[in-house]
Amino acid sequence: MSRSPGRPINRPIGRPISRDVVWRFDGLAPAAIWQSLANTARFNEAAKLPRHEIIEEPRPDGSVAYYGRGRQGPVRLEWEELPVNWVTNRWFEHTRVFSRGPLASLTAHFELETDAQGALGRYTITAAPSDALGWAMLHSGAFFKGAFKSFSRLADDARDYARGARDEPFAHAPPALPAGAEARIEALAAEIEATANGHGLAGRLGAFIRSAQEVDMLGIRPRALARRWGVPESSAIDCCLQAVRSGLLDMQWNILCPRCRVAKHIATGLDRLPTGAHCGTCNIDYERDFAKNVEAVFRPSPSIRSLGLGEYCLFGPMSTPHIKLHVTLEPGTTRDVAADLPAGPYRLRTLEPGDERDIDWPGGGFPAFRIDAAERM
Repeated sequence: MSRSPGRPINRPIGRPISRDVVWRFDGLAPAAIWQSLANTARFNEAAKLPRHEIIEEPRPDGSVAYYGRGRQGPVRLEWEELPVNWVTNRWFEHTRVFSRGPLASLTAHFELETDAQGALGRYTITAAPSDALGWAMLHSGAFFKGAFKSFSRLADDARDYARGARDEPFAHAPPALPAGAEARIEALAAEIEATANGHGLAGRLGAFIRSAQEVDMLGIRPRALARRWGVPESSAIDCCLQAVRSGLLDMQWNILCPRCRVAKHIATGLDRLPTGAHCGTCNIDYERDFAKNVEAVFRPSPSIRSLGLGEYCLFGPMSTPHIKLHVTLEPGTTRDVAADLPAGPYRLRTLEPGDERDIDWPGGGFPAFRIDAAERM
């Protein structure tokens, strides 16, 4: 998938400039680091990057173009968000093409390798200026210095987390809660614990709501909390349901897209849940199926912790961790991709609507596949 034609873009006033930084993760396998540094939404929030708005625009061929807009300090930015490419536990690459702002393009590439000491990560930024401000930012090195300073801090956090020395992947600033929210959290936690459904977890739930990253608040899943806390799933579910009754949490019902597994319709009650939904990302319609694609998730009550609007990162490997490999190809091109994949069931498909192929791969050489003009594999 290439950039959308017909949209205005910033013209570069010089060649792209690339800079990189190499970081060691001795004693660790790439997979241990990938879980944190490939979670680009979590990374961007911890790096204190602002959220941004995303506009989806369907194309005639059934694919979807994504346009972002936001602010970086006083500077307004607008860009096209190209699909992120990645191979799980190996590398990812993210490119933006700007129509407003001091840059014409920006690409971030992160690659993991191994040597005798462990994992080695190389973070490369390539950018082209579009005006005098962009030229000064890049040629002075200020842009790269700021980006690599954030990366180095968060890479250290990811290493410590993988070694078990941290409870969270990244250090982050605590959220600004509404007036009186701290006292209310404590009171509601005590109220929950006084019921038969607290199971000694209400205080931990309150602390989680009070201090966790915003990306964790967008869809609190009790089963994930149970794994995090090492407690029975039923106890975490009881606690979250009681928190809804007490006013600490709100509950919502999601219909997940069968392809990207992202919630594309949200309802506050089962009676408001439609029989189907449309996924703009995959550009497909799909039916509701309580056994496969309906889930209940929780969020903090707005009086306890309000959540912002927009995205920290729309795409990213850990936004859809079930997708192990995504590579963009232009029509008529081929590419051999090295990957470390366990044997098992896989689905081969395009990003656009079209046929898909389910296989049960026994291991060995992964089968080659081809997509023709009719999008058949």
